[in-house]
Amino acid sequence: MHEMSTKAVGNTLIQLHRQQISFGLQQPPSLHLLLQWHLPDAPGGGWRKAIKARSVGIADERWASHPQRVPGVLTDVRHELRAAGPPPGTTKNATVIAWSLLNTDIAIDTAQGGRHLAVYSADGVDVDGKVYQIRTAERALQHGELAITEHPEPGHDHFIGHEQLAALFDLGPLWP
Repeated sequence: MHEMSTKAVGNTLIQLHRQQISFGLQQPPSLHLLLQWHLPDAPGGGWRKAIKARSVGIADERWASHPQRVPGVLTDVRHELRAAGPPPGTTKNATVIAWSLLNTDIAIDTAQGGRHLAVYSADGVDVDGKVYQIRTAERALQHGELAITEHPEPGHDHFIGHEQLAALFDLGPLWP
């Protein structure tokens, strides 16, 4: 994938992460696919690429009730998407270039006497296997920084559900 596409995936993940924080703790985890397609360019002709995120709707209670939590839901969703095909709003000439998972977790801040903090996470995997991660703690003065791991270690789970998120790329020819 071209370096500009890597930046575009990172920027899209940052936008999703900021939206997640603005919604607060009431939001369940959400799964998104990032699509890229070519658009005709204005006046001079030629083409330009567009990248959009599409939410893959998953019922709130599935995230909380699945015995294997996030990895189990992602595995189930992979099987369901293989049978159902792309979600509405995807175009035929689009290519799936990344998957992202937004999640809010609770952490214990030992420096603050065991106070509970919300930690907003945005995790992604692109078609080349690069891992994208952003973490922002509740009441942080600034949003977390985007970290991109170009060559992740095989078998190393970079975040909860990393391997299951990466496995979504094998959906094959049923997808755009």
